[in-house]
Amino acid sequence: MPRAVYAGLVGLLVLGIGSLYLAKTSWDSVDRYRPRHAALAGGEPLSQRVVLIVLDGIRLDVSRHMEFLASLASKGSSGISRAGLPSLSNPGRATLATGAWPEISGVTSNTPISLPLVGSVFSLAAKAGIPRAAAGSRFWRQAFGAYLQGDLLITDKSPHIGATVSELKAWQRETCAEMERFVGQDREGFIAIDITAADGAGHDFGGASAAYREVASEVDRCLETLVSPLADSRTTFIVTSDHGHIDRRAGGGHGGNEPEVTAVPLVLAGRAIRVSSGWKGQSVDVAPTICALLGLPLPASSQGNILWQALELPPPAETLLRRRAERQRLLAASELAVRGEGLTAERQERSWVSAAWSLLLAAIAGAALRRQRDIWRRLLVAVAIYFGVYYLCFTLAGLGYSLSVLGRQEYLPAFLGKNLAAAVAATLAASVFLRKGASPTAALRLLDCAVVITAILGLAVGWAHYRTGLFMGSFMPDLTLTFKACLDLLQIFAIAVTTPIVVWLDRRSKAVTWQP
Repeated sequence: MPRAVYAGLVGLLVLGIGSLYLAKTSWDSVDRYRPRHAALAGGEPLSQRVVLIVLDGIRLDVSRHMEFLASLASKGSSGISRAGLPSLSNPGRATLATGAWPEISGVTSNTPISLPLVGSVFSLAAKAGIPRAAAGSRFWRQAFGAYLQGDLLITDKSPHIGATVSELKAWQRETCAEMERFVGQDREGFIAIDITAADGAGHDFGGASAAYREVASEVDRCLETLVSPLADSRTTFIVTSDHGHIDRRAGGGHGGNEPEVTAVPLVLAGRAIRVSSGWKGQSVDVAPTICALLGLPLPASSQGNILWQALELPPPAETLLRRRAERQRLLAASELAVRGEGLTAERQERSWVSAAWSLLLAAIAGAALRRQRDIWRRLLVAVAIYFGVYYLCFTLAGLGYSLSVLGRQEYLPAFLGKNLAAAVAATLAASVFLRKGASPTAALRLLDCAVVITAILGLAVGWAHYRTGLFMGSFMPDLTLTFKACLDLLQIFAIAVTTPIVVWLDRRSKAVTWQP
């Protein structure tokens, strides 16, 4: 076998290992991101107790069929809220508590996290001496346990993965009874509660399934169980969801930007809430609204607005609160980078790297095609076979480029394994096509085919790098593009490993007479 082929295979393998490392470090930069980012004076409290209830995984359309939630909305204020990206539970809860999107709060995934490095309802309440408690998700302890003083009830998210509808409903009733006893101890201040069974049903059955809706009805009954004993003239309730669920063949999922995932209910009722509906808000609006109700300073890093359309305020109180909100807005503007300008500046910084990378790959692919100019059409057919087989396997395996398609974070290794398997199968299919009609240059054909395919994938990665960046910087990248780039890099790794093996097996079996 010519030395050029040996050198090419070694270079391909080095590129594959580099691609694997780049894919891992790219995703780790999101997973392990920590921001490096100051509070103003508070005001008079509008409410003595604010209860935030997070209906984990409840999507907007299903929430409209929850009878008690609808009854609560009719007595208060209701709208549509937009969840942030990634639309995962921990980033969603952090946003509700801090008023900051993940790129500012630093909570960018569902992996174990440390204390958010920005102010939150919990930290501001602790500083002001206002009681605070939480029930449900372990996230409250992981992120804000230092401010809870032991007022915490941890429950599992669901009985187990793959639980039946009956098991989910029974588990939710038992958990709800525990939380009812916990919150019924005449608590004051701020209370955060999770009701989580619907998320398990959404993952396992899909967001449009009858099973999901049935479990959502049980969540609605739990909501009534928790709200009814606390409903009095001094309490305000804020009920929302961290995310919704898609509906797909293998169940549900979330994390992406699908409307059924990012559009969630937001209902306020009780003290200082007016009767209104039809407005639109965002998850970042919840924390400043809670702080306004409790008379706390507004979180300095909050990117949201007080939900003025939901509050019923005497004119003097509203005037003072709007002044506080404007001071907070100016403070945040001075401390937080302007997203649009920052993204443009970062893209300009990346442009020359992306351009150089693209030109290099185009030159390498052109050299491979020139070297195979006598069979360039056949080579391009082999490339087309690769992508055809890959996307067929990708589709049949239920894969996709949205984090929602992942289903659960626990499934990530299997998801990536299927992507690698699809790339291996596609590489083998292209190799079989090129090996028809033994030739003394078969090894070079296989190598050049792999080079052209990796160049095409590399160009897609270069485009993602230019458009949004492969690494977490000052801003959250477009995770759909970044996730696709990671999958493309894993394809390059699979091609780089599979191609030398195919060449070695060919040589060993003497199926091809190798060029001396």
